[in-house]
Amino acid sequence: MKALAGPALAVTLALGYVALRGGTKDDAPPREFTDLELSLPGEQGSCYSLSTAFIANGIYGKTPRTWEKADHGAWRLTVERVTQAFNGPTREFNTWTFEKHGNAVELVEVEASEGMPQTPAASLDDLLDAPNSIHSTPVARCLEPGATGYLFKRK
Repeated sequence: MKALAGPALAVTLALGYVALRGGTKDDAPPREFTDLELSLPGEQGSCYSLSTAFIANGIYGKTPRTWEKADHGAWRLTVERVTQAFNGPTREFNTWTFEKHGNAVELVEVEASEGMPQTPAASLDDLLDAPNSIHSTPVARCLEPGATGYLFKRK
């Protein structure tokens, strides 16, 4: 009987690990939310979806990020980075709060480390620099001739 105790324990631990990993999932907004056009409250849309802006900025890569559900269907994303400075490593963070309004996701609140954009407008300008620079694919509305968007640069 003792000969079976080791393998039985290993199987039990493996099944427990699989059950834990399969049963838990990080909070994240649905794709229907991240595929909406990114904008500021009361402003014209940016022509880029929230997911496109994040992909262009490398936020969906290995960057540590945490989504949490906020009030009234809003979502809050915190992104953390460790950068090497003259005094050693330093931690930088951005926390953005997004709310759905019609066919857009609006950046309504920003918290960030010192030296990072502190307002929604400055932060959105920073987020849109990468998709504009690499000419990412815009949302369907902006594929039409003459369509415009907040800081949108047509190819």
